[in-house]
Amino acid sequence: MKNFAQTLLLTGLVAASASAFAAPIALSGFTGTESVIDFAALGSAPATGPFTLDVATVSNASTGTGGPGWRLFGAGVSGNAGGLLTDNAGITNITVDFASNYDRVGFFVAIGDATYTVDFYDGATLLGTSVGVVSGLTSQFVGFENLSGGVSRAVIRETSGENGLVGGLWNIHYEDVAGGTVPEPATMGLALFALAGAAAARRNRRA
Repeated sequence: MKNFAQTLLLTGLVAASASAFAAPIALSGFTGTESVIDFAALGSAPATGPFTLDVATVSNASTGTGGPGWRLFGAGVSGNAGGLLTDNAGITNITVDFASNYDRVGFFVAIGDATYTVDFYDGATLLGTSVGVVSGLTSQFVGFENLSGGVSRAVIRETSGENGLVGGLWNIHYEDVAGGTVPEPATMGLALFALAGAAAARRNRRA
């Protein structure tokens, strides 16, 4: 019974470790020395289709009124300090793929009125979803932290229906934590079980 209780405790610790290192993060959760991608560097709206800037490849499968292209607004729109990139259709579906996994990623979602979701992924694994509402040409910061494997993709979707407004993002922030990421939850689990086995062996020797 004692060994069973220890197993349950260790399983709980592994599960807790997985959830503790993957969670939404505010802009204040970054170090302040992270890299920032400013779409103003594009100079003008990209051509239709995916494009790459720095470590981010941006694409859209947006539908509704308009077209599949892009629009680029200068500083000041929705409070952005540089380039505000939006799709050119009414129902937003924008994907940001990173060249590699980063411990923390985030960006400002801009222009309203609309309800939106942002899904964050590590490969094909959904890490979490942020839900928000933008209104009156405002913007909100949306970020995610995954210290046990990083974030490789973010998908922004408009969920409140056709309005031709939501679909903007600006200033993509990304960084890795100094000293590297924490061990993968599976690795931590093996280490915990190894420690438990060593402790049991010591008890047996004493017995």
